[in-house]
Amino acid sequence: ARDGDCDVVLVHARPLEDEFIAEGHGINRRRVMVNDFLLVGPPDDPAGAAGSDPLAAFRAIAETEATFLSRGDRSGTHIRELRIWDEAGLSPGGEWYRETGQGMGETLTTARQSGAYTLVDRGTFLAVGDDGVLARHVESGIDDPPPLLRNEYAVIPVNPARHDVAYARAMSYVGYLTGPGQSRIEEFRVDGERAFRPLARSPDPEFEQYVPSDWEG
Repeated sequence: ARDGDCDVVLVHARPLEDEFIAEGHGINRRRVMVNDFLLVGPPDDPAGAAGSDPLAAFRAIAETEATFLSRGDRSGTHIRELRIWDEAGLSPGGEWYRETGQGMGETLTTARQSGAYTLVDRGTFLAVGDDGVLARHVESGIDDPPPLLRNEYAVIPVNPARHDVAYARAMSYVGYLTGPGQSRIEEFRVDGERAFRPLARSPDPEFEQYVPSDWEG
């Protein structure tokens, strides 16, 4: 998006979003939906990490040197993991702390195979990881997640004053996500479990204001 290679981004890393907008690459950020981050790991929980406090859980993992997999890829999930370590007063390192440099699906697969802990967003875990091999040790639910576990998604059109992009089309997508698309988000289930909670629901989403006159979608 910084190179103008796309028209709009759907993202979940507020510090990077703010940086992106401050640099002039994006405009008109809108909140779309929220879920939570989960700490998952071996069902027998060798670190004794289970509970409601992510800081205590991360400290337990570090103290026992239980294997922890980090994505290490500057993704939204990786940024949040680093924030939790920082607020726990820890700088993880050593053989027990491993960076995969991979996406969430690949990291979950490696965690299954190696009996490791990792941080994952609820949507991805429900879609590809909730098969019983990894257990949820810290989770808050999506109704009112605390700041450290809150995973908010936003949509940001790329700035047409900075890049040659299809801004009208991008804004029509924003209009759909924050208008009619909110009911689809509310209704979406994975094996009967909600993956996200909509954040932009409105009795009057004003979808039409975002749609260009020649829109045929």
